[in-house]
Amino acid sequence: MLLITLLLLTTPALAQIYTCPDGRGGKTYQQTPCSSSDGGDYVRCIRPNGSSYIKRGTTCPTRTEVVPHQPGMVLDVTTGQQKFMIPGGGNGMIDPATGQRHELISPPPTRRVYDQPQQISASQACGEAKAQLNIALSDPNRTMTTIRRAQDRYDRLCGR
Repeated sequence: MLLITLLLLTTPALAQIYTCPDGRGGKTYQQTPCSSSDGGDYVRCIRPNGSSYIKRGTTCPTRTEVVPHQPGMVLDVTTGQQKFMIPGGGNGMIDPATGQRHELISPPPTRRVYDQPQQISASQACGEAKAQLNIALSDPNRTMTTIRRAQDRYDRLCGR
């Protein structure tokens, strides 16, 4: 009985270790097989103005934007009367009758902006990053900052 117990305790554990890409050129080690999405989930986030950017993952972040003031009726807290005002930049409004600028007490309104996600393949994300790097390298007005940013983006998206 003692011999059987010793044999059971000395039997090596049957564990499999999988080496998977981490999407940044490195490796991760895990006990489960690598999924096809490891290093390959990319999304193009399209902003409301039409510009876009590529990020790793399946969702796009939300942003908060300041909504510019619109022309309209504003309450004058000193007189208690409403006046028609037009935007004057920043947190200010201009009285069109006098041309006088007034600062608003309340902060400008904000809104949440959702970038629209569009799934793309890892090879497409890498191809676009390579094209942007080539543009940065061939631009006669290039700077080290623009080249480094393009190189970092290429390294991040292409797993180099």
